[in-house]
This record gives sequence, structure tokens and C-alpha cells, in this order.
Amino acid sequence: MGGYLGEEILVPLVNRFMNDHPGVSINLDFSSHRVDLIADEFDVAFRMGELQDAGFIARKLFDIQMATLASPKYLENHPEITHPRQLSEHRCLIGSVNRWSFIEDATGERFETVVNGNLQCKNGRALINGALHGNGIVRVPTLYCEEALEQRKLVTVFDDWHIPSVPFSMIYHRDKYRTARLSAFIDFVKNNL
Repeated sequence: MGGYLGEEILVPLVNRFMNDHPGVSINLDFSSHRVDLIADEFDVAFRMGELQDAGFIARKLFDIQMATLASPKYLENHPEITHPRQLSEHRCLIGSVNRWSFIEDATGERFETVVNGNLQCKNGRALINGALHGNGIVRVPTLYCEEALEQRKLVTVFDDWHIPSVPFSMIYHRDKYRTARLSAFIDFVKNNL
């Protein structure tokens, strides 16, 4: 798990754990592809989204709040957008997910659309940078861009629609594959996130 979550959430956590356990060595892999814990020889993996890994323990750590955002500059220079179906008329900046789901706040109506991106990138910071430059509408975790939201450099596109939160989880081997050091790390993560 790389990008913002890896760099801003996991790295500080790993460093705190290493301070508490100076004899431990950790090898971090920030690749964005899904790893097979056994075949790829990983002890722990962190995943954003629904999990499909059978045979492992999965621990949801927290929910990630998502938002559909654009810069005020983009919104001023493009047609008004009030419903997610209008995304097809707009420039979108997309990551690994191009099927966007929404829930209307008042009625609970669900709406899903496939968006086409004029920028596709699996890096949230790059997508946010594109949105900040007025290049389109982006859908990202709000924790990636809290400062830009506070400063109104990015604003929410839909006031009446929200996006279901996305789970952030840790997966790891069952007890028989776990060393004491690994159990200590797993407990540390559970207690500190």
C-alpha cells in the first residue's frame, strides 16, 4: 500500500513500532498490485476496499470517507453539475476504479456510473494535483486533501449525494504462521489505528 496511506499513515506507525522494538527489521513494499501473502512471502498486507482473500485473517482498521471534488476554477468554466449522471458530460480524473457509486442523501437512491477519464493514474496525489489545476472532477479519500478542502482549493461537487465509505483493512496469516514479532506488530497496529 503506497501513496498517501502508505506514506502518511503506515510509515509513521512502522517507525513508532521500530522505536519500541529496536531488534525488528521491516521490509516495506509500496507497490499498488495485490499481493498473495504466501506466494509473495508477505507477513501483512494493507488493503483499501472490499476483501476477497480467503484463508487469511482480515481486520478492518477504519473506514475511509470518499468525496467527489473539483476546483472552483473547473466548476466555473464547465456546465453546472447536480446529479452523478452528468459526470459523462465532464472531464474526470480517475484512479483504479472507474465505476463510481453514489447514494442520494434524502431518498437513499443508489446511482452507479462508469466514468471516462482524461487522466487515469493510480496515484491519489497526482489526481488531486490535476483537480487543483482545474483539469477535472476527482473522487478521492477526503484525508488525502484535507488542507485543500479547508482552503476551498477543492470543493465537493454534489451536495445531495454521498459515496459509501471504503474499508481500510489489514490482512495476515492465521496463528500457526505468526511469529511473536509479527503478533506484536499486528497488535500494535490494531491498538494504534
